[in-house]
Amino acid sequence: MSICPTPPPDAEGNPACYYADGWRANSGGPGIEVWYFHEPQNMGKPDKITAVVRKKDGTNDSQDASIDAGQQTHRFEFATIDASAVQEVLLNTSGGRCFVIGAP
Repeated sequence: MSICPTPPPDAEGNPACYYADGWRANSGGPGIEVWYFHEPQNMGKPDKITAVVRKKDGTNDSQDASIDAGQQTHRFEFATIDASAVQEVLLNTSGGRCFVIGAP
């Protein structure tokens, strides 16, 4: 469990995602990477996740992933999006939408 306080909701009221989720400039090449971590209490359930990258120019890019029961992590790669162009990153799951804390 994280010892950091939970950030306030974003401007649309979306809560922060699970503390382990995150995004950053891609360490292995161009673009950004978004990390989804299956919350421990939901590890036994499959889910479908959509990562949505809102860009400063008003456009969005998204990717879907099917998460298997027991799968701990999934990495999304957005090779054509520079970290400086990112306004916000969201994850949509069966439990709702949340915003991802990032470190560009």
